[in-house]
Amino acid sequence: MKRVSALLVSTLFLIITIFAPTLFLGCGDQEEILSGGNNRESKQIEFVTPLKAESYVAVANQFNLKTDEINFQIGEFSGGYTLKSGDLRKELLSIKSTFIENMSNALKFNSEKDSSELRQNIQTALNVASQGQMFFLNATVRGSAEALLEMNQKGIATTMPDKKVIQSSNPMAAPQSSSHETWAPYKGTTTVTRNYLYNTFFFDNKAGFDSASTYESETHLYKQYANYGGFWSSNLPRAYKDTQLLDSAGLDNFTVGCLQASSIQPYKEYFAYMALTPETNIRSELWIKGQIGYRYPSWLYSLWNVFPLATTKPGMYKGTAPMAGGVCWGY
Repeated sequence: MKRVSALLVSTLFLIITIFAPTLFLGCGDQEEILSGGNNRESKQIEFVTPLKAESYVAVANQFNLKTDEINFQIGEFSGGYTLKSGDLRKELLSIKSTFIENMSNALKFNSEKDSSELRQNIQTALNVASQGQMFFLNATVRGSAEALLEMNQKGIATTMPDKKVIQSSNPMAAPQSSSHETWAPYKGTTTVTRNYLYNTFFFDNKAGFDSASTYESETHLYKQYANYGGFWSSNLPRAYKDTQLLDSAGLDNFTVGCLQASSIQPYKEYFAYMALTPETNIRSELWIKGQIGYRYPSWLYSLWNVFPLATTKPGMYKGTAPMAGGVCWGY
């Protein structure tokens, strides 16, 4: 989550909420297109019971949902996929092949630097994916308020609070140590090409995390080097892709986070993978950073209720992209 006060975020979205109707007033047919019609809202929903592809297609059809992005679970890996066409069944089936292609690339290009445990875990996940054992956990959808309410009442899915309604608590102090932050990884690897980024990292202790702690793995690149390519994956506990809302003007911050940092295991190798699409600049400086945050309220697991506490200073690694083959770093 970007280093901006929760109060500022709440204020910005309050302004948008109040004045958005005025901005579109008098636009005629354009207003209908922008709003989706029929009182359609864009919301993140979480399935009470994880769904397989055919089950989700049936739910989406029953409640007339337009799916923008969906998050999945394959073994202990989770990830997200941005849908590109209107054929929902075809798109959901393509997630399996996309996962296999991207994770096979990570296994091939970084095999000498990854731990044997992580390589085995990736191979296990590839086997699970090839068998079709993929479940969908949550999705960003557009649908009528009535349909979303009915899904909630029938115990199919719950609607997650969005950025307009999350309130912040008072800032907390971030744990520190004399060498480096107690919550930060102590070593890792980084591979960034024109088509993907792949960070791995180890923690040597978890003393800096409590039950409400979150952690984010950040890759900063100059804008116009690459865009998010519509796919990400990680083995972090309760992983999520962070929004790029309110990024710094000159940088893209590609971030995969962990909503439950207290479940991080010392000396286990974690990874954050993200597909990229090349932009006009063929090179960029890059910075690898970590950030500790906290959930408020603590019982809610959503990226919109994550607030930052501190970012590693300086960054854990500074280099230049692309760097096919990757580099090892220590912090």
